[in-house]
Amino acid sequence: MLFRSLELRSAKDVRFLKDIVSSPGFTASCLSESIKWIYIRQEATGAKPWLHHVHGLSTRLQNTTFVCLVEKHADDTASTAGRWAPFESIPTVTPSYVRLSTLTLRNVVFTSKTELVRLVDNFPTLEYCFCERLTFLDPSPAVRPRRLRRRPPPARRAFRCRIDDCKDMVTPIQVALAADIVAPARRMGLDDSTWDTTFHRLLALVPNEPGDAFVYGVPNQSIPNIIGASVRVCRSSVGQDAGSLFAHIDSIALELQFIDVEVANNLAWDGLRPVIDSPHMRCLRIVHGGPEYHDFVVAKRILCSVLRRAQLTWALESGKLQFGSRWYAENYVTSADILLVPTEHTIDGIMITLDITKQAEWLLRPVHSRFEKERKETREHYLQKLVMNRTSGVSMDAVPAIIPSTADSAQGSVVGQMWEAAEGDGPGDEQDEERPASVTTAYRGEGVGKTWALSAGRMCRRRIVATARKFVNFMASASL
Repeated sequence: MLFRSLELRSAKDVRFLKDIVSSPGFTASCLSESIKWIYIRQEATGAKPWLHHVHGLSTRLQNTTFVCLVEKHADDTASTAGRWAPFESIPTVTPSYVRLSTLTLRNVVFTSKTELVRLVDNFPTLEYCFCERLTFLDPSPAVRPRRLRRRPPPARRAFRCRIDDCKDMVTPIQVALAADIVAPARRMGLDDSTWDTTFHRLLALVPNEPGDAFVYGVPNQSIPNIIGASVRVCRSSVGQDAGSLFAHIDSIALELQFIDVEVANNLAWDGLRPVIDSPHMRCLRIVHGGPEYHDFVVAKRILCSVLRRAQLTWALESGKLQFGSRWYAENYVTSADILLVPTEHTIDGIMITLDITKQAEWLLRPVHSRFEKERKETREHYLQKLVMNRTSGVSMDAVPAIIPSTADSAQGSVVGQMWEAAEGDGPGDEQDEERPASVTTAYRGEGVGKTWALSAGRMCRRRIVATARKFVNFMASASL
């Protein structure tokens, strides 16, 4: 369609389009409904910024999506010449007046991380923020500003932030910066102390070695390091005060994928113990995609160590440890299942004994299958195959051909945070019902300064908002 998307490269372009949309006949014309996307491209140079002029357009084109790319093309060394501060010289104009949906910053210089956090924080309609190869003159951590909302963010709006390849910033630092930008605790009503403790304990699970190695389980498909964490937060009324909501972490689900499976034997689980031991915490769950996925191999390795009482014994004994498929909630393996796992089975009159490795495999497989193609993945089929292979001498302990987790299908690295918020369903809401929220964080390690994704989401009563597993390159609805 003609004029479906337009590109603005200067203040002159903005004024030209403003004259058109301000004309008396524009509203009645078909052009008013035709413009769906406006792409703003601005260079981060010493020239006078003009982004604030877009305000007049965004107020008139309410059904148009505004996307902004700010880029420094020069290859010279980082200096204040490449710094982007579009509203610094215009104190009466703030970013909140510009209705942006996506902001991409590429090769831009900022004085500090705090400057970036404050800038992004003032775009209340922002859904995506992509930061690529940024430079910060001050390497100090960001200072969380006092976030005074000029207006509440729209309900059910996602907010995702991705950070890639920033200068002199290793992966954990990029994750921390993404967390400062999205501020999941504030968005979900969780106190900062609880969130910070949980976040840093999850961050400690990341292997110290960044590594650039690849493993090819399927031709032309690499298997990166991925640590995905979904933190579910619930809000419920406290006591007799129906207006007082108490937010707490209800569960943590981890999706783990490592190039070197041996890494799973040495994860810093004990750091999570204070979080899991909280009386409000329901479970710590290790999830996987199924036997054909690499994260299944990692989950199996962890479960083997649990069966040997070498890891996560405290979580097992507390009854809060679970394993299961990320696709089907009914196939979760509970602590009770692990403690009572049988070592002997009889199939077609033949008794077989399972060692710890086979016990773990049997536990992780579903009891029942929903579809025909999944029948070969059930526990019963696994036992039948063991019986068949015992006489033929075929071993089932070898690692099968596997494919990477669908938590990340894009190339390169990602840091993303998503906020999905939904207020009550209306006057009929029960005040004492839990209101769940989720934070999803994903790490993809392919070297220093590479990928992290973090997402935060809230779900309203009786409505489950599915966190996207595909991270746009997240995304996807991060991801540690």
